[in-house]
Amino acid sequence: EGSQTMNILWDVREWTTSLSSEEIKTIINYIKPHSIKRPKAKTALVVSRDLDSVISRMINALGRIKELTYQIDTFRSYEDAMWWLGLE
Repeated sequence: EGSQTMNILWDVREWTTSLSSEEIKTIINYIKPHSIKRPKAKTALVVSRDLDSVISRMINALGRIKELTYQIDTFRSYEDAMWWLGLE
């Protein structure tokens, strides 16, 4: 088995709804205090629709504005996300 990391993969390809900008801000405000526990960690979002990609990029931009200590990126491919996380 592989070793444990602080990196996270969210597979949201089955989402049937989109997030509002207010919900995105709520998510960022919620995870901000927890980001100090994951310095330099990565979070990969695997999405299936262009709209999901736009939403997750908004999360990434807000994360930078709020100075989260980890990276967030969006992928259409599970394999690409795993590679970016260093898990493949």
